[in-house]
Amino acid sequence: MIEETIERIKNKLPEVEQIIMFYNDGTVFHSTFEKINIPKLGENISETLANMRRIYEICNYTLEDYTRLVFDTDGINVVILKLGENSNVALFFRKIRRKGELRIHTIRRYLAKVEDLLDIDQDELVLQELETKEDELDELKLQMGSQQYKLITLQDYRNETIEEEKKKEISKEIDKVEKEILRVKEKIDKKITEINDLKEELEPEDP
Repeated sequence: MIEETIERIKNKLPEVEQIIMFYNDGTVFHSTFEKINIPKLGENISETLANMRRIYEICNYTLEDYTRLVFDTDGINVVILKLGENSNVALFFRKIRRKGELRIHTIRRYLAKVEDLLDIDQDELVLQELETKEDELDELKLQMGSQQYKLITLQDYRNETIEEEKKKEISKEIDKVEKEILRVKEKIDKKITEINDLKEELEPEDP
């Protein structure tokens, strides 16, 4: 469905050059960009949204949530739209302005078309996020296994070493690895909680 929505937008709006879908934390789950640093792009767009929230806070305004954010420039417009509770889409499109047409009218016309085309089911967005979180959890478990293997290897090496100075160096390295294991474990616990929360969202409500 997400791929179909992307294709529908690009077919109906040929001005759209690139589309990126991302979670609030900047994790990109779909992008039409190639040969660029996509994780960095997601991180920076997410930071832009966070900066807007901070601007509201500084001004003593309350930003409960945003609907859309528009960057209007001479050649390229960037429109960021809220998809779901934790998901967003950013569209980069080449501006084609008719002679004498006000810029804001152009933006409104595009926004109306895009919002009509964005009919992604919310459950699908949650499922997409769940798959991403599960992949991240698998990667963290691999990191944990690697660090645990490294710890055992260092402990065995220390036990076999006679020289006291060398033992001290190995002990320092063991301390570093143990701290890294604790750090990864905290991330794993957090990721498991996030996954369980998403699974609860997908559970059907009691009639």
